[in-house]
Amino acid sequence: MNENFKNAHNNPFELKELLYIIKKRSKLIFIFIVLGIISAFIYILYQANFYETNFLIRSNIITGPETVILLEDLKKVRSEGTISELSKKMNTGKEVLKSVKDFNFTALSHNDENNTVEIKISTYDRSKIPEIVKGIMFHLNNNQYTQNLASAEQEKYTTILDKIQLEAKELEKIGRAHV
Repeated sequence: MNENFKNAHNNPFELKELLYIIKKRSKLIFIFIVLGIISAFIYILYQANFYETNFLIRSNIITGPETVILLEDLKKVRSEGTISELSKKMNTGKEVLKSVKDFNFTALSHNDENNTVEIKISTYDRSKIPEIVKGIMFHLNNNQYTQNLASAEQEKYTTILDKIQLEAKELEKIGRAHV
């Protein structure tokens, strides 16, 4: 049995036969190689390059999920193809927004806080990325919901500051009375 195994695997005629088949079909093999190279070249020529960037934003006013909801509005407008409306919401030129392939927004949770959002932008022109980021930030900063929350936060801190100043004046009067 061991001898049969050696004969089956050390047969020099199998290699010669394989080389004969390759030589006989060399024109067909060459044609398929050339077709593959041409197909790859055409694919490379016509496929649009795109660039992706990720960045994180964090707010002390709104949570990550709330931010994602506000930003999903941009994605919805983009997918519907209304560039002029998206341009208004982001205060960005239409040409810049035409280069956007996609937006993705994900709320991240760090420890107990959940106010960080990862934003992924895919674009066909990487030079437009800073303008797109500015547009996203414009949308968040000028959204009525965030402006209302920011006003409420400002009023809260103004009230606290007024109380601190009042208490400081009272402490100052007490200090003068004891001197």
